[in-house]
Amino acid sequence: MPNGHGSKEYGPHKYADHDGTSDCEYGCGCWAGSTNSGGPLGLDPLGGKCPGNPTDGKFLKDQPLAGKNADYEKVVKQRINELERRAYAAEEKLKAVTPSKAKLAEQLRTARTKAAQLECDLLNMARAMEPYLARVRQQ
Repeated sequence: MPNGHGSKEYGPHKYADHDGTSDCEYGCGCWAGSTNSGGPLGLDPLGGKCPGNPTDGKFLKDQPLAGKNADYEKVVKQRINELERRAYAAEEKLKAVTPSKAKLAEQLRTARTKAAQLECDLLNMARAMEPYLARVRQQ
């Protein structure tokens, strides 16, 4: 895996089990507390992967031609790829449930036609009932 290419897995961050704020024990720069968390740009300090915790125990930065930030860059790229994949899946789901403008326009035309017909029917009923209502008023 020169230059960090290929599949590489990283484990989660590890924090001390105590109240208050704690730095990730793998030295990645992330920190977490009971009400707040943070860390280097691009890393997820709570549910994300830690560049200081490669599952195979081997760091990319120790390989020839790899930069000192190779593990950090790999984790951030993996996170970006996962976020892009999730965004694409969400867009596809949205497209599947979002009706087209043409379909909405047709539904609106149909609803307006039905409403106009109902209004016409009500006016006709009112006209038909008028003689009866007039007799009731006279009594």
